[in-house]
Amino acid sequence: MPLRCSVLLANAEQRYAVKSALKDYGRTLMFCSNVAESAKNVNRFIDVYLTQPATTPGDQRRQLPAHGYELELDYIPTISSADFGEWKADIRARMDEIVQQHSLGAHSQASQAWLLAASAGGLKAVTEFLRCTEPRENIGFVYAQHIESNHVDQLVNMVRRHTSWQAEIARENSFVKGNVVTIASPDHGIKFTQGGRISLGEPEPKDRYRPSIDGLCAELANYYQSACGMIAFSGMGDDGVNGSRSIKAAGGKVWLQSPDSCEVPALPEAIIQRGEFDRCAEVTILARKFRDLSGYRIREEARQ
Repeated sequence: MPLRCSVLLANAEQRYAVKSALKDYGRTLMFCSNVAESAKNVNRFIDVYLTQPATTPGDQRRQLPAHGYELELDYIPTISSADFGEWKADIRARMDEIVQQHSLGAHSQASQAWLLAASAGGLKAVTEFLRCTEPRENIGFVYAQHIESNHVDQLVNMVRRHTSWQAEIARENSFVKGNVVTIASPDHGIKFTQGGRISLGEPEPKDRYRPSIDGLCAELANYYQSACGMIAFSGMGDDGVNGSRSIKAAGGKVWLQSPDSCEVPALPEAIIQRGEFDRCAEVTILARKFRDLSGYRIREEARQ
């Protein structure tokens, strides 16, 4: 995946010089503008912000979001300067160092993340849903199945053997990837940190549902905002009711397997009664509707 860059500089001539250097090295420029426009136009899916050091409180560094990595440029020559080539080579080396340190650009981070939430009877429904959908580079799934720890590997194998999607267990410092189903283990809580990286924490207490659907919904809503969604399948209990509200409050989508098609209808019924949702249907219909989203963007992409 190309490294996604944003240039936030007050001087137009300097912006042009940095933009030219990035273009020469094949970097993807998502946004290039002055500091005044940065606060409303910076994008959640930026890997690196190129700025100048802050000189006063409230300068551009204070307006950067809490994700992505910052590359400060103390000196920026004009394109016609004799040292432009040497400076450009230095910028490339610094960018390559950031890529190496943070493993940026190695895989495609999903620009949309959907939670597959299930409990008792949900494994069959989730498998059928994934079998009926095609992997998409911009879409990644997080799969939360109430299950014992020693069965997590079976979920990974199920996805890999019976669907077209790749699967992996959520790992520290990884992220939700396009074309991939990320399995949430009951042994760890999940938070999304800088740049959408996964941080594994303490699990829910043993007397609560694990992994927590509500907790994952809150994390996805906080990071992905309107570019997230949840599909709740067959299951018992009400873990997911509060999560549905979190997703909807962020502008995301909540879909439900119809209770009459569930082996255990308690989970979708609880969301219908006390949560929020957009669509309720049988699994094959949900899959067909999801395929219709193939070219859909919940979140507006960054401006050029």
